[in-house]
Amino acid sequence: MSIRQVRGMAKSRLRTARQEAGLTLESLADDVLISVSQLSRAERGERWLRTDEVMRIADRLGVAPGDLLGFGSADFRSNVFPVLGFCGLGESVEMISDGPPDGLSQIELPFGFSVPNCAALICRGHSMAPRIRDGDVVIYHRDGHTAETLVGREAIVGTSDGRVLLKIIEQGNKPYLWNLVSHNFPTLQSISVEWTGEIIAIIPLGRWKTVVTN
Repeated sequence: MSIRQVRGMAKSRLRTARQEAGLTLESLADDVLISVSQLSRAERGERWLRTDEVMRIADRLGVAPGDLLGFGSADFRSNVFPVLGFCGLGESVEMISDGPPDGLSQIELPFGFSVPNCAALICRGHSMAPRIRDGDVVIYHRDGHTAETLVGREAIVGTSDGRVLLKIIEQGNKPYLWNLVSHNFPTLQSISVEWTGEIIAIIPLGRWKTVVTN
């Protein structure tokens, strides 16, 4: 199943669950402390909800978080992902690439979902706060996207000089160069990008835990 199909499923389940609970978009947004525009975008499949938002919405609607997003079936129960390293929120943080093939470790999320070929990175830095903070985990899709397809969106970016950053991608001063924008850090101008990853979920610190394996 593709990311687009999964996002469409989440869109359908969220709107249906709200309507079945007899709530308007405005009343649910007010109850769960999310702006109406953000909730509306989530219902249209244009925005992924953060884990803490999913938990609040599910609690308010009286449904399981996985069922809310359409991941309640046997095909959508994976909640353990390999951690492949770190991504910088502004500062230069290198990805750890010499660990075991299945990742440096594994993390467990509070609810299960699965999109093909995903992995986790631990965020380091403060330039994307308050939306994304030091210690949050990002689940990202490892193939299928180029910088061109993610313009204007938050994404994982692997630069040609070896950095792995979480930034908003904008076009640079040449077709093959990109400006990497932060919420509260100077924009990195005209950067050569080697690879990109679509962000699937942002898991706040305290909502994920390391899986201990023997």
